[in-house]
This record gives sequence, C-alpha cells and structure tokens, in this order.
Amino acid sequence: EDEPRLSAFLARVASERGEAPAHPIYDQCFYVGRALRERLAAEEGVRGWRFVQRQGEAVFIPAGCPHQVLNVRACIKVAQDFVSPEHLPRCLSLLDAFRPLPRAHKRSEDLLGPKAIAAHAASRALHALGAHFLLFHAPTS
Repeated sequence: EDEPRLSAFLARVASERGEAPAHPIYDQCFYVGRALRERLAAEEGVRGWRFVQRQGEAVFIPAGCPHQVLNVRACIKVAQDFVSPEHLPRCLSLLDAFRPLPRAHKRSEDLLGPKAIAAHAASRALHALGAHFLLFHAPTS
C-alpha cells in the first residue's frame, strides 16, 4: 500500500539528481540509506523495516513488496519465487504495473508466471470437478 508513495518519492529524488529511470523502484537504481529513509518518513509518512538476517534464517517478502538488501559480509543468495492461489490477483496486478515498462526492461517479462499458475489451477479444478461429476452422476443401468 506504500508503493505509490515510495515511487513518487523516488521519482522526485531522481528528478533532483537529473536522472530519469523508467520506473524508480523496478529499475533498482537507488539504495535508500539512512538519509533517504528519514526523508521518506518525513515527506511521505512511509517507514520501512530494517533487520539483520543471520546465518540459517529465511526471510519472506510478499510479492510486489519493494525491498532492498545490503550484504554486510560475503554471502550466497538463494531466492525462490512462490505464488499461492490466494495471491494470484496481486501477482496479476503486478503484471499490469510492469506492462508500461520499456520492452527491454528486465521487469517487463513475467517472472512469477501467474497466468500459467492460474491456467494450471483451473485445469486441475476442472479435472477434479469432472471426476467428481462422473463419480456421483454416472448413469446407472
């Protein structure tokens, strides 16, 4: 819900710097350090979470949630995209947000595959319903 205000804020900062990103968040051209975090809170009322992830810990970041990472030591990143059926509408709305980006933009492609997931889920549901219908409505002779 803070993404529009964050986008507007970063667009202003980009303009002040004489930059013109296609999208201030999706281009990943900012590191929002302490000074920008304080300014973001003062100007837009947006406050983020800041935490240290320790060895062996996992972090879940919901689809479409702007985030950044600062590695304080050498590390290996392992990331997995997960889309649950309950979050398909959110993922499809993200696709709509990516649509206006330039064709060559790295975010213009469907990274999460929500359309394929929805098609597969619908296929499985229809298959299950068909089996259920045949089981309980089979003609008797």
